[in-house]
Amino acid sequence: MSNYTAAMIGSLTGSILVMLVLSTVFEWAIFKRVMNDPVYGKGASVFAAWLLAALFYVSGAGLGGPFGALICGAGALIILPFKIRKGMKLRQRMSDDFADEGMSSLKDTFS
Repeated sequence: MSNYTAAMIGSLTGSILVMLVLSTVFEWAIFKRVMNDPVYGKGASVFAAWLLAALFYVSGAGLGGPFGALICGAGALIILPFKIRKGMKLRQRMSDDFADEGMSSLKDTFS
């Protein structure tokens, strides 16, 4: 394995970890409270994490240049389907809870 391949694997692994941590922090701090739909909130948190990580990478890596945004983007594209799937499960669970609660309150009203 050449040094370039090892560096790319390390950069990709690092970007995946950074995307996971930053998107979780953004989701917890901002988008869980702002967005009504969990899928949109999780997608927005990954996008905000990509923007912040790309900004830090491009401004901090003199040798990386603008390709840092692509490396961070690869990590974001790997994390995004898992976050969207989690959001879809949460959306389904929320709709099931709402349906159950709505029916029980309806039964209480007319009983």
